Amino acid sequence: MKKSPQPLQMKKQAENFFLEKEGKTLRTPKGNFVAIPSEKLALAVIREQESLNNHNGFLSKLCFTALDYIIPGHSHVIESAVYQLDHDTLLHWSELPKELHAAQQERWLPLIVWFGQKYEIELDISYSLHLQHQSTSAKQQFGRMLQNLDLWHLTGFLGLAQELSSSILACAVYQQEINISQALELSLLEEKVQIGKWGDDPFLQKKRQLIEQECLAAQQFLKLLS
Repeated sequence: MKKSPQPLQMKKQAENFFLEKEGKTLRTPKGNFVAIPSEKLALAVIREQESLNNHNGFLSKLCFTALDYIIPGHSHVIESAVYQLDHDTLLHWSELPKELHAAQQERWLPLIVWFGQKYEIELDISYSLHLQHQSTSAKQQFGRMLQNLDLWHLTGFLGLAQELSSSILACAVYQQEINISQALELSLLEEKVQIGKWGDDPFLQKKRQLIEQECLAAQQFLKLLS
């Protein structure tokens, strides 16, 4: 008779929680041991793995990202994140159509001001199709803010920033200034205006749902670290 697969087990060693199955420690795609600094996060990963029949879910992928990319290459990761400030969705405005421009002024500008005051960063808004480079001082200050995050919180934060196409929105969610639904609404402001004009598309609906799932997972990941 074929044996039933054994469930994942958690084992604490020093400050980390390792996941084991049938006496073997779980490894990441790059071969690193899955060592998680939070018991709550480790338990959530176990539940996720078991519910997906040992396929990786969103929380598992974030853990693997931390262990395979963020921790071993954090300096490069922060440098790349600082560069992405130039591409932040909230800093690229449109003068037309007028309803989009009005929505950007009403809904984006307050968060840009909040971000600037919170982190003492002066940002430039672009109306050009050409890339607007933020100042060296703004990037340096933003880099210092990222350096203050431990590497696991940095992983969750960067997950949010990637999905929202905005470090400003990621900061606002991280600081509980706005929730995920509000952040998604702001990130997809231009798309929402277009939907109001031309209607929705099933492919884009599925894409938005996936982005929402990724964002909610990143937010849960951050909460479980505490």
